[in-house]
Amino acid sequence: MNDNENMLQKNKRMKVLQVFIPALLLLIAGQTFSQDTLRLSLKEAKQYALENNRDVKNAELEILKAKKEVWETTASGLPQVDADISYQNIFEVPTAQFPQNAIVKDPPMDQIFGQPIETSTGTYGLTMKEGRPIKLSTKESTTINLTVSQLIFSGSYIVGLQAAKVYKQLTVDQQEKTEIDTKAQVSDTYYMILVLEENLNILNNTLDNLKNTQHEISEMLKEGFVEDTDLDQIKLNRMNVENAIGNLEKQIATSYDLLKLQIGLERENKVVLTEKLKTLKQDIPLNDLMNEQFNVENHITYQMLETQEKLSELDLKRRKSEFLPTISGFYRHQEKAPRPDFDMTIPDMIGINVQIPIFHSAARFAKVKQAKLELAKTRNQKSQAVQGLHLEVKQAKNEFSNAVNNYNNQKKNMNLAQKIYDKTLTKYKEGMASSMDLTQANNQLLDTQSKYHEALLKMLQKKVQLNKKLNNL
Repeated sequence: MNDNENMLQKNKRMKVLQVFIPALLLLIAGQTFSQDTLRLSLKEAKQYALENNRDVKNAELEILKAKKEVWETTASGLPQVDADISYQNIFEVPTAQFPQNAIVKDPPMDQIFGQPIETSTGTYGLTMKEGRPIKLSTKESTTINLTVSQLIFSGSYIVGLQAAKVYKQLTVDQQEKTEIDTKAQVSDTYYMILVLEENLNILNNTLDNLKNTQHEISEMLKEGFVEDTDLDQIKLNRMNVENAIGNLEKQIATSYDLLKLQIGLERENKVVLTEKLKTLKQDIPLNDLMNEQFNVENHITYQMLETQEKLSELDLKRRKSEFLPTISGFYRHQEKAPRPDFDMTIPDMIGINVQIPIFHSAARFAKVKQAKLELAKTRNQKSQAVQGLHLEVKQAKNEFSNAVNNYNNQKKNMNLAQKIYDKTLTKYKEGMASSMDLTQANNQLLDTQSKYHEALLKMLQKKVQLNKKLNNL
């Protein structure tokens, strides 16, 4: 009885393990798949690109770099402290002797200062004699200089600080343009993959139908109802479709690699697109996009030209400011160790430097003139860009409208070609159509399917271009 109970318990444990282990393996596999697979809608793909695309990251680094340049320019006008230390060793120390007053017995009368003094021991008078040698330096010495300087006024500094801040704004504009371009590229590639995959599905269905047709004709051939050439023709059509499927699969794989590059994903990872092409085809707001008003001031190209105009204006101000004086103050302290016996060095000093430009052979006037011409050139470019942007939006609307119309026509043509092919296939099976008629209908269907997908992709891409011009990405 105990052995039977043990066997029953052992069998129960085995059954539990048989259920638990596969479930555990499925869970681990699911986790691994989720780690290596990225599921993205179009919106999520664009957001992922903004966070991981390398061009966008470089644009962000340019902004950080510009901020540091602003601080660099700002710091040049703040107090500057410099110190230098020098050591010297003199081979022969110079000396000097200075005369000194002394009372001398019986001095020459022409060297006596004042009245001589007569005594019993002789005549004494005040005269000069050589003093002891004085060293003018030390054999070894170390000198330490400490200088504190402060810019008080500089027109170039003031304008340069303004220009650095405007340049930082230009890098912000460039980052926005990079983000817009990246979102447009991701959208185009996302649409292309969906269109290619839909085309692949249609060709796979066509291949399945051809396989069934080939099987039916093969059976009819055995019964003597058709000829060998009929079966060969169907085989040829099947091989053409299989070749088209192989080419599409390669295009899809390449397109996925391109999308990974654009969103900043490593090539070994897998991407799954969650958007449905059917939904995207239905979400084409033709009337809304055609009637949307264009505000040129919101366009990033216009904003960048405005920033460039400000930089040109500041460059002109900087050139003019070179005619103004530059004023700076300083404090200097010097220490020597050891000090010589005779030292005329002033240890502490404070002062002001004023640099006044007087004459530079009209070079500054030429630079001012060049800056004026550059500013006029920038303003001309801005005016031309405004006119060009309006023209580009108008052209983009026309191209999008034409793409929508072409898509609708190609869709009707494909449906009609599918209808013709189905009827021709039925007639062929009933002996009312030749294999040549079936081949012609099949080729016509494949051609209209290809043109339909080309028109679909072009319509979606023209939509992206128009939204980019309207600043809607």
